[in-house]
Amino acid sequence: TVRIGNVRTSLAGGGSGPATGVLNIQSGNLTGNGAGSLHVGLTDNQAPGILAGDANGTLSVDGNVSGFGIANVGGSGFGSTGNATGDLSITGSLQDTSLSVGSSAGSADAIGTAVIGTGISNANFVTVGNSGSSGNTATASGTGELTVLAGGIQGNNLGMGFDLSIGRTSGPGSAMGTATVTGNISDFGTVRIGNVRTSLAGGGSGPATGVLNIQSGNLTGNGAGSLHVGLTDSNTLAGDADGTLSVDGNVSGFQFVNVGVVGFGAAGNATGALTVNNGDFSADALLVGTSSGTGTAMGTFDLNDNLGIIDNAMVLGDGSTVALGIGGLMRGVEYGAIDADFTILGGILDLAFSFTPTAGDIFDLVISGSDTSIFGDFVAVNFSGLAAGTLASFGIVIDTVNGMDVEIYRLEIGTGKPIPDPPTPTIAEPGTLVILVSGLMVLGMARRRRGVEHDC
Repeated sequence: TVRIGNVRTSLAGGGSGPATGVLNIQSGNLTGNGAGSLHVGLTDNQAPGILAGDANGTLSVDGNVSGFGIANVGGSGFGSTGNATGDLSITGSLQDTSLSVGSSAGSADAIGTAVIGTGISNANFVTVGNSGSSGNTATASGTGELTVLAGGIQGNNLGMGFDLSIGRTSGPGSAMGTATVTGNISDFGTVRIGNVRTSLAGGGSGPATGVLNIQSGNLTGNGAGSLHVGLTDSNTLAGDADGTLSVDGNVSGFQFVNVGVVGFGAAGNATGALTVNNGDFSADALLVGTSSGTGTAMGTFDLNDNLGIIDNAMVLGDGSTVALGIGGLMRGVEYGAIDADFTILGGILDLAFSFTPTAGDIFDLVISGSDTSIFGDFVAVNFSGLAAGTLASFGIVIDTVNGMDVEIYRLEIGTGKPIPDPPTPTIAEPGTLVILVSGLMVLGMARRRRGVEHDC
């Protein structure tokens, strides 16, 4: 084990003095034996009532780091009352090592910053800006910032519980995590971006803010987990969650995707924004801007001109916004579109035109799996990039796709009335939504009549 700025508590009475460590490795690698750990700014676990001092650690490696079970950068352990600050800089890669940056599991604050030059591989988990953990409710805050300049982040595909978590709290403390990654992210169980968790007794009441920006890479799950962007789990004491995820590539391999979702009984508000650039999106089920508690939910799902494929159900709550770019007539390539077996429409549809359509142009924005599979409607449809007075109609029609009659939410240019002015934004009211999919069973939602279109 390598310890840089570490207050240990394995001895009787624990540690109460401050610890400061600085390690600078120039033109060389830092390699563990596969069984130990790397600690940079860490206060270890405490028995209740035993005080620990602050820990400050700085590690700079002009090379690769590998062979450690876990690397802690700015962390306070269970029961710890000392603050922890860590700064990690690696010009090369982090291999065969899990990473925790800015994590608090006690009553002290943790601040961590990590910069990795050429990627993270074979990590069981990666956490940034987390307060609280399994079996413990944190009372302080965790703040973390992770930058991966190239190479992306690869997990070990170990299944559920081995997660990528950016900005999460499980107690009255707060969590803020920011990560900028160049390259792919893959093989983690669940990805959490801005999540107030309530799996622990008492739940979470501090805010959680998470921002993940994936540049020039894909986000791929292991097929068994979920993607949460702005989520408050089910609990009456939950705090607010604010998550922002931008992916410059494909998103796939997740069973459930939640974007701005408040769970059953949760009192916190959830705000989520998921943007997909230059790639497609696929998931088993998608929830955007839905509240099943007393808080409000606001979720934005921006596909640009890409294709979204939802194998089971897409549920758009009153607080949802779906944004689609329209730059041509080729579906899923030149204009954004969604294929969903079952759909509940709600919230706002924003359509951004970057070309000039002609009368008779048709855009199939949502295609369902049968002729009875689209429920509800958008509260408003906003247009940008079209000339004033352009005629358009939009709504649900039945047409044949691949030999089957299916319901389609279709936009047609040159018919109907002039496009409307954008409505004044409204704040979504809390709602109740009970979901059990697939078969997803939805209660309390009224279905629109088939074959009905709106004239603008």
